[in-house]
Amino acid sequence: DLMGPAIKNLDHLVRLPTGCGEQNMVKFVPNIFVLDYLTATGSITDSIKEKALNNMRKGYARQQNYRHPDGSYSAFGNRDKQGNLFFKVE
Repeated sequence: DLMGPAIKNLDHLVRLPTGCGEQNMVKFVPNIFVLDYLTATGSITDSIKEKALNNMRKGYARQQNYRHPDGSYSAFGNRDKQGNLFFKVE
């Protein structure tokens, strides 16, 4: 059961994204999965939902610091000469 240990520790998965562009994304994604899972199972609470949504809003805003003019992203933003297509958002 892959979800069993994670479900017991959801409060550890819903975290504020911080760090460089890659770290921000890695910490951003669990908020999405927790919301999706709890919504699908009917287990979502207002407090977890609001915390995850706030984290996602802040994480998305932070991620924009790593965006290049061409729409790609990089780990260190404009300090990198070019963005990575892996992070590119159309």
